[in-house]
Amino acid sequence: MRKICVFALMLLAFAAARAQENGAGNIPPNEERIAAVADGSIQEALASWWGFNAEDATQSLQAALDSGVRTLRIDKQSAPWTVTPLTVPSDIEVVIDPGVTILAKEGAFRGKTDFLFSVPYRKNVVIRGGGEDSVLLMRKSDYHQDPYEKSEWRHGICLRAVKNVRIENLVIRSTGGDGIYLGAGKEGAPCEDVTIRNVICDDNNRQGISVISAKNLLIENCVLSNTRGTAPESGIDFEPNAANECLINCVMRGCVMENNAGDGIELWLGQLKGGISAPLSLTFENCLCRNNDRSGYFEEFLHHDGKVLEGEISLKNCRLAGNHRSAIRLYSKSPDAHAFTLENVTVDMTGADKKFPAIAMASTKVSNHPPVRRPVGGMVWNNVTIIVPEGQTPIWYRDDTGSGFGLFDITGTITVKQSADDPGETITIDQQWLCEHFPGIREPKEPEEKPAEE
Repeated sequence: MRKICVFALMLLAFAAARAQENGAGNIPPNEERIAAVADGSIQEALASWWGFNAEDATQSLQAALDSGVRTLRIDKQSAPWTVTPLTVPSDIEVVIDPGVTILAKEGAFRGKTDFLFSVPYRKNVVIRGGGEDSVLLMRKSDYHQDPYEKSEWRHGICLRAVKNVRIENLVIRSTGGDGIYLGAGKEGAPCEDVTIRNVICDDNNRQGISVISAKNLLIENCVLSNTRGTAPESGIDFEPNAANECLINCVMRGCVMENNAGDGIELWLGQLKGGISAPLSLTFENCLCRNNDRSGYFEEFLHHDGKVLEGEISLKNCRLAGNHRSAIRLYSKSPDAHAFTLENVTVDMTGADKKFPAIAMASTKVSNHPPVRRPVGGMVWNNVTIIVPEGQTPIWYRDDTGSGFGLFDITGTITVKQSADDPGETITIDQQWLCEHFPGIREPKEPEEKPAEE
């Protein structure tokens, strides 16, 4: 009898496996449960109540999202939830159960701005997983060949002018754009009160995360890695597109940016303008930028006539190690613009290309923009450790404008070592030291006023 029971169980298991292979693992809608959600008697639901189709689950999953339920659990099925673009409403918590993969459908996402999850102008949204086996997965390699039109915007999660959004405990992998994109709304309206926590953005096409306009943003304990495909290819990129957009109270804490084809952290601030744009406030705490193909941290700002951009950017207790180019690059950061602070920062050039200095600064000249009329400076470096092998330059400056500018208004202390075990030399940075090492300094001056037209 026991042998018969065991044999029967084996037959059932075999039949179940064959059923999944043949698509028989599909689930029809549960009309009773759907009705209970509709009349408000159930506030937490399983996505499979609206059905499941292993070949294309878009219709059932979108219906579940639009049902009005407060908490929607996307539950594990016999296969991934294969979908075309989805839109998330307001006032919902989407829970992606452990073991669940939400997979971009093969041959879909032909539109240049087809996102896996779109969250436009929504509020009070949570998207959370159960850890590293809750995965949003797209098909990056497909999007680089026919019949797909080239695009850098097929994001995993696209937020636009949202309020009160939390994304946590999941993996976003192999998108055709960014893992997560935080875009502006009308008149530059930012994404407000967004938290991204314990998220891995891996093998994405353009950026792990792109931040266009944000207010009160916290990115915590995230890993942004292996970005490769379309420039800039950085771990994270803060890049407003217009002067009415903003970067206010943006904090990255405990994050790792590694093995990206671009920079670990990139800030391109060329569209912000003093007197028009809100003052910057960005803080990077306890972050690690390592083994990126360009720099650990890169910032560029194009000056405009008139007022300079105010605010502050700071790196605290961060480590930048093994990046292939300079660990820190600062282009056109003028003394009278936003403050820049390094506090308890370690720059380790061990293993990097020796032709690149540890910290590189430049007054840059960019076509189609007015010439830079200011030197580089306005920084405080407190307890900065620079590890450079023998023959490598710790600090470097270049004037590309032909204006004769040098470095101005940089203070603090740095310790230069040849290895981690070397006690090194501690140097006090002041104006005298800058003049000795980087001659040609002029104090900042505003552009001369043009004579009034008669």
